[in-house]
Amino acid sequence: MLQPDVGIPRGGGAPDDAPVPVSATGTGGRVAVVIPARYGATRLPGKPLAEIDGRPMIWYVWSKASAAKLPSRVVVATDDERIASVVRGFGGEAVLTSPNAPPEPTGSPRPPAGWTRRS
Repeated sequence: MLQPDVGIPRGGGAPDDAPVPVSATGTGGRVAVVIPARYGATRLPGKPLAEIDGRPMIWYVWSKASAAKLPSRVVVATDDERIASVVRGFGGEAVLTSPNAPPEPTGSPRPPAGWTRRS
């Protein structure tokens, strides 16, 4: 069971939120988390590197994913070397996706691209 997160400063779910059931049946214990992290956001450029209580925002996402019981691997898929460098600096795994990909309204195409390069 994944519980809503209440550990991120000034963020996360409410303590009375219901748990979210998660099943990994048939995966053979091989579950990966690929976190999209795009630098060029329209509303907040550099958002993954924005500091919250002295740590980059991407660290909070990566650390919660890394602490989960199901994933055997956590990868940050990014289009920017600055983000990749920060992720590697705190011990995470980062893969660069194509910065020339067509503009997307979200970073959602990055996880498949990041995973394809690492499998």
